Amino acid sequence: MSEGDYNILLIEDSRTQAVRMEAMLAEAGWKVRWVTSGEEALEILSEFVPDLIMVDYHLPGMRGDAVCREIRMRIDTRVIAIIMLTMDNASAIETRALESGADDFIRKSADHELILLRARTLLRRSRMYKKILNPADSRIRRTRVLAVDDSSTYLAHLTDELQGEAYELETTRDPARALELVAEGQFDCVLVDLVMPEMTGVEVCRRIKSMSHTGNSPPMTLMLTAMDEREDLTRALDAGADDFVGKSSDSTVLKVRIRALLRRKYYEEENTRILAELKDKQLLIERTRMEKEAAEARASLVEQLKRTAAGLRETNADLERFAYIASHDLQEPLRMVTSYLQLLENQIGTNLEDSDRECMNFAINGAKRLKVMIGDLFTYSRIRARGNPYEPADLSAIFDHVAHEYESCGGVGAPTITRDDLPTLQVDVEQIELLLRHLIDNAVKFHAATAPEVRVETIEHEDDWLISISDNGIGIEPQYAERIFVIFQRLHTHDAYPGTGSGLAICKRIVERHGGKIWLDTGEHAGTTFRFTLPKTPIDTQESVKYATQAA
Repeated sequence: MSEGDYNILLIEDSRTQAVRMEAMLAEAGWKVRWVTSGEEALEILSEFVPDLIMVDYHLPGMRGDAVCREIRMRIDTRVIAIIMLTMDNASAIETRALESGADDFIRKSADHELILLRARTLLRRSRMYKKILNPADSRIRRTRVLAVDDSSTYLAHLTDELQGEAYELETTRDPARALELVAEGQFDCVLVDLVMPEMTGVEVCRRIKSMSHTGNSPPMTLMLTAMDEREDLTRALDAGADDFVGKSSDSTVLKVRIRALLRRKYYEEENTRILAELKDKQLLIERTRMEKEAAEARASLVEQLKRTAAGLRETNADLERFAYIASHDLQEPLRMVTSYLQLLENQIGTNLEDSDRECMNFAINGAKRLKVMIGDLFTYSRIRARGNPYEPADLSAIFDHVAHEYESCGGVGAPTITRDDLPTLQVDVEQIELLLRHLIDNAVKFHAATAPEVRVETIEHEDDWLISISDNGIGIEPQYAERIFVIFQRLHTHDAYPGTGSGLAICKRIVERHGGKIWLDTGEHAGTTFRFTLPKTPIDTQESVKYATQAA
């Protein structure tokens, strides 16, 4: 906030004095709102909260000190800085003004620079208060005052004067020690002598104010001086002092100024605490409302998801039953078609023309491929619908069993198969064997000019195992990384490479049934690498038991 952003409320019944004060404040760049009575001021405070109030002591109707008390009674206005103005020189008025809640008392006869300096000091404190983030400790405790003066005589005098004020007074002649005490303890007010040999009161005040970055409300500071000169007042207030009192002043004035500073600090801390509590309560109310709405929305969404999931399960079960029944029931008529075609070929094969024999071969081969496809569809549909219960199994033993079948074939085309140690996991043994068989078969089938090589590697993660199967074959283009896992999707003609295109789809369904993922590694390397994960803890043991029960 810049100085031009400050709003001042001026309560003054004299038009002449009001015009003079308005001009002075406007020259400082501040916005001024002028009212002529305390009653009018209290009425507009419900809609307009200024940064500083300047109020005349002698007002018609409600006097200035009564206005102060009313402002201090309100939570939303109690922390506003207040300067009491008067033409009267009676010290009793100053005491009454400060005790009523005013933060400062200035005679209208003071020059403009002094009035503005006092105002800036209070506004600076107001800005500092707005930056406080943590509410002050609200526990009841004695007010702590620290007095810093190189004169032990004056410290003894202060102790005598303040002993009846119920303060916890601590004194020191060492400014450096005073700063340590402020840093260590929670003081409400610090009285600082302006002139000291080791460190001036101005520097002490400046360092105290620099401690306010900790987030706690800094102590109020009252500068004491034996000279009471204008230049000293300016330096003290510019350094961050909240008030300035001459040592020669009446002790009553000193006491009421200390009370005024402590009262302002109390208002700041109390207001911060109240606002924090109100904010917490508002946040609690809002959080409760949002949690209730969220809970209702979640309940509605969960119910909707349950209905959707139930519908999907029913649909999926219907599809799997259909695929199972269709693939199962189609096998018998297909076997009959194939058998009769072969019988017909044997009976009349010698009498067929070449073109007729070719057509007969097409029909027989097509029937055989259809038989294999139906068999693969039957296997695919059984993975979830007719799976076996999980049991502990050594994957190394399963893999060696499958690999042995390929290695025992011998010959030039026999693959070289190596592996890392594989884990022991809870799995459907039959399906894991089928998974490894398809992946090894895929590596052997699509080999390049050189003899096929298969390498199996494992990496243990916190929740699962990552298993990679790599080969030195012809490889797969990255754009087909998703397509190859769709059943009956082929990248090559049947004449180039035999098969139905269902092997990888079956692998994907087996891995997903076990709670893992499978994918093609499309990195820059020769051959093909498939990676899949298997969880350390099985995820559908109960479901497997259910399927097994259904199958039985």
